[in-house]
Formats: sequence, C-alpha cells, structure tokens
Amino acid sequence: MGRDNIVPTQDTFGQITIDGISMLDVLSFVNKNNGRYIATMLSNLEGVLPADSEEFKAVRKILLDGMNDFTRAILIEIFGNIEGLK
Repeated sequence: MGRDNIVPTQDTFGQITIDGISMLDVLSFVNKNNGRYIATMLSNLEGVLPADSEEFKAVRKILLDGMNDFTRAILIEIFGNIEGLK
C-alpha cells in the first residue's frame, strides 16, 4: 500500500487519524524515541571525547543534524511533505 491509498480522517476529538492510528500519537512516539536515542549516543560520546573538546562539538553537530534529517525523512515518508502547511 502506497501513500496514495492512505485516507486521513478525523476522530470524534478532532485528531487526524490514518487507519485508526492517531497522527499525534505517531509524532509523539517518534519524538520521544528520537530524544532517547540522541541522549544515549551523546552520553556514549562523552565517554570517548571530552565534552569541551572541538572534536566532541563537531561530532555532536554531525550526530544531531543526521538524526534530525533521519527523523524528517521518516515523517515525510509517513505523512508526505507537510512543511509549510498551516
């Protein structure tokens, strides 16, 4: 089943759902797990590099940018490109 076959609906509380799954719940789940993974990776990185080093700062930026891009790619795959919608 491709995205073209997905029909969003609203439940009785006004939340957008797809196949009975609340999109707010999906976003919340992705955000929560993303934060947990980032925290774990940064904690592990601090065990290898001093947190005040230039190397740590560079790797931290790469890690955060990469996770942000990955999360955005997941959400675009699920919902399509919704950036800029109001």
